[in-house]
Amino acid sequence: LAGYLVLTVLHANDAACVYRRFLDIGVEAVLAQNAIRLAITQRLFKRICKACAETIDIPKDLLEISQIVPNPDCPDVTFKKGRGCDACKGTGYKGRMAVVETLPNCPAISELIMKDATAEEIKRAGMARGMRTMRQNALAQAGSGVISLEEVLRNTPPD
Repeated sequence: LAGYLVLTVLHANDAACVYRRFLDIGVEAVLAQNAIRLAITQRLFKRICKACAETIDIPKDLLEISQIVPNPDCPDVTFKKGRGCDACKGTGYKGRMAVVETLPNCPAISELIMKDATAEEIKRAGMARGMRTMRQNALAQAGSGVISLEEVLRNTPPD
């Protein structure tokens, strides 16, 4: 509010929960809606080992039943897994990568903050304005063969 850029860390399940968290810790709604410009959440995912990565075939009906919808911007979906080799010490994974979810503040989000909306309401408003969830972003990485589908399911809540 005073013109300073402040980066802070707090525990929240997703980007929408960040806005609620500020209210829960006692920040007045009018201050929160004016001060927060962007909420980002991140999780680290294990990368598939490039040396032993192999393509796996997952039937489309199984993906639909599991409500797994890869990124529509990426038509060439190729799920992979690591077989395990000397390079990854038999794990099938080598290294990590961050997958993020971002929710910029906008007039609609500010209005919800002032109305003491739930995190779910804030999330729906963000998604209506194009926000991609952590799971959607992780699925895009899994669909391009960087992380495994198992990692996505283990580390992200359903949308």
